[in-house]
Amino acid sequence: MNYKIVVDKEHPITEEYLKEVRLISIETDTDHRKTKIERAAYEAFLDLRDYLLLKENITIGIDSAYRSVEYQKKLMQEFIDKYGEEYAREIVAEPGTSEHHTGLAIDICPKILGQWVVENDDMLKMEEVFDKIHAALPYFGFRLTFPKENMEKPGSVYEPWHIRYMGGSK
Repeated sequence: MNYKIVVDKEHPITEEYLKEVRLISIETDTDHRKTKIERAAYEAFLDLRDYLLLKENITIGIDSAYRSVEYQKKLMQEFIDKYGEEYAREIVAEPGTSEHHTGLAIDICPKILGQWVVENDDMLKMEEVFDKIHAALPYFGFRLTFPKENMEKPGSVYEPWHIRYMGGSK
């Protein structure tokens, strides 16, 4: 399994890689939907989750993980219908270019006062919580794909919830 694979606009997912991906089925924490995730990424997430609860008193869960290219097409269309094409193409990865296709990307969300915080605008306001989460990521083999520092680049977004398993640990 190539945990270092790059998937983005310049490097779309390949059929060969998709054939290698070995996914396990799980339920999302937020609404108990069935989803899939690569096994080692899930095991590392569980370790990260346990650490954050024990050391930082932060509860995190999985809101989204693996997405098929077909699902990404549906998601893109939903965003186009709701927000317009220009905004959707800025925010949603084109089908075939999302890290979620690898099974290694996870959209996490924190649980505050017994409620899962899943709205992006709400999570963007939780800087202190996400700073603590981000500090722990490398120790469990994760990185933040869309950090705040990238905002200076045209077309870049900040997504404190989107983490990517890279294999191994710090």
